[in-house]
Parts: sequence; structure tokens; C-alpha cells
Amino acid sequence: ADEEHMDMRMLTAKLAERLAKAPEDLQGWMLLGRSYVTLGDYPRAVEAYRKAVALTGDRPAPMVLAEYAEVLVQADGGQVSGEAAGLFRQVLQILPTEPRSKFYLGLVKAQAGDLNGALQDWVALLKEAEPGAPWAGAVREQAQEAANMLKVDLASLLPAGTQNPSGRGYRRRRSHAGAGSQADDRRHGGAAGGTAGKRGQRQCRWLAETCQGLFRA
Repeated sequence: ADEEHMDMRMLTAKLAERLAKAPEDLQGWMLLGRSYVTLGDYPRAVEAYRKAVALTGDRPAPMVLAEYAEVLVQADGGQVSGEAAGLFRQVLQILPTEPRSKFYLGLVKAQAGDLNGALQDWVALLKEAEPGAPWAGAVREQAQEAANMLKVDLASLLPAGTQNPSGRGYRRRRSHAGAGSQADDRRHGGAAGGTAGKRGQRQCRWLAETCQGLFRA
């Protein structure tokens, strides 16, 4: 794993050198941004995506904006800033069906303590999901978390047969995230202590970590 990490760093450095000589390569900046995300270097990832966005000029490409906004969320520790939320809204003005933007705008509501609004957004997103959508399992799991906090039956809100969480990689991330959220509950006196909104806020960081990258698949 360490050797692979070193190889990735070397390849990323070479790509950065190439782009310094050919800065008009939009796809190159996108690839560089993704490479920095893989390495966990979010400040450099943000800078690479900013260059990509700048190259789109007056006709912004929705997927470029969406990836850039998602990297801003990663760089901010899972919080959706006002800048990122604005970009997600801009994406939906261009491409109303873009799922990543809908997911993160629901997350904005959860982070503000509006779990009911977040749940409504995620249920609507799940209803629109195509069969086998790689992100549907993670979104449904978070919708279930929100429904549990609100004491709502999620199944009654979804059509029969809506995708359940699945996938080995997804379960691994969920297991790690779930442990973190349980620890948070213990520190705050258990699930009974505090409001559902506050508990929802504590879920947001692991939720963002779980879903990042899935929308690109």
C-alpha cells in the first residue's frame, strides 16, 4: 500500500508539472484534482478544481461544478459551506436531475438541524434513483438514520423494491461511521439526550465521507 501511495504521488507530481506547461487542459486539471483527493491533499485538490472551473468560462459545465463543490465539502471536514451549497444550486439550475447536488443540499438541511427537510430531500432522491445506482445504498442508509431519529417509518415513504444498502465497500465505510456516531451519542449522554437535530448534525461528517466519490462512479 505504501508503494502504491508513493507511485500515486509521483504520477500526480508529473501531472502537475505537465499542467504547468499546458494550463489549458481542463480534463488534466480535473484528473489532478481527483488525484489530490485520493492522496488526501484537499487544499491542492480545491486549487486544481478552481482552475478547471475557470477554464469553463461563461458556460460552466455542471459536472465540473459538482465535483468542485464536493471537494470543497471534503476540504471543510464534511461541512457544506455557503459557497459549496451555492455551487450545488447552480448545478441544479443547469442539470435538474444531478443526484450529488440534491444529496448535499439535503445534507445542508441536516447540518442546520432540519432533519425532516433532509429526509424529504433524500426520499425524493431515492425515488428518482435508477436501478443499481452506486450511491443509492448510502443515501438510503442516511435516510434511515434520519427516519429513526424522527420516529418515522421510512419504508412507508418509499416505493416497494427501492434499493437497500448494499456493496462490500459501502458496508465497510458504514461500519466505521456507525461506530463514530455511537461514540458521539455516548459522549452526549445517549440517543435520548439532545434533540434529533443535534444528533443529525453529528451524523453529517461520516455521511459525507460515505458518499463522496459514489456519484462519480
